[in-house]
Amino acid sequence: MKLSETVPGVALNTLSRVAGRPAGAAAFALFHMPLARSTARPAERELIGRAHVGRVELEGKHAVTYEWGEGTRTVLLVHGWQSRGSRLSELVTAFLDRGYRVVAFDAPGHGAASGRSATILDYRTVLTTLHERYGAFDGLVAHSLGTLASFFALRHGVKAERIVTVSGVCDFDYLVDEFATALGLRPQLKAGCTGGSRGTSSPASPRTGRPSPRRTPPRRWTRRCW
Repeated sequence: MKLSETVPGVALNTLSRVAGRPAGAAAFALFHMPLARSTARPAERELIGRAHVGRVELEGKHAVTYEWGEGTRTVLLVHGWQSRGSRLSELVTAFLDRGYRVVAFDAPGHGAASGRSATILDYRTVLTTLHERYGAFDGLVAHSLGTLASFFALRHGVKAERIVTVSGVCDFDYLVDEFATALGLRPQLKAGCTGGSRGTSSPASPRTGRPSPRRTPPRRWTRRCW
């Protein structure tokens, strides 16, 4: 277990023994904050340097966008939790070699973007803005949490001719389990994260921006690559 995960877990567990409600609120807030920010690897920096870099403004924070190539067909790459757009650099090169224009981004709280947190609502805003900028995507490749975010955006108007998901997250409870395990949270705090995020019947809670388990992407739309 990393120190960045141990310290907040111990603090939350200790607080929960004397002040359960504030501890639950703190855990709930921490749930949509990446515990670490990915930095560009040496092999990725050259590719980032060749990109046309832009922004998507959100409330009080922004995402960073990257564009490579001048092809008429556009592929969008969507990274996962605690990752960044350049982690998909090998796919960027492969698509460029085939004549595509490639677009990627760092979500808020990730990579070179600003902010400390990101929700599926933030992802949707970024994808919607890029869709308005480039039109329907010829392809969309999403990894991990980016899969849920992509399907959420697709349900709200984003269009893509082909979709590939890599290690896609399809179960909301899995996210809670991983978060609680990483921090070593007491069962009461874990239950608070689950209960708080299910306070609405909409696809994503307006408080967490994380999807309701009752509206996960249909299995027939997903393709397991790993």
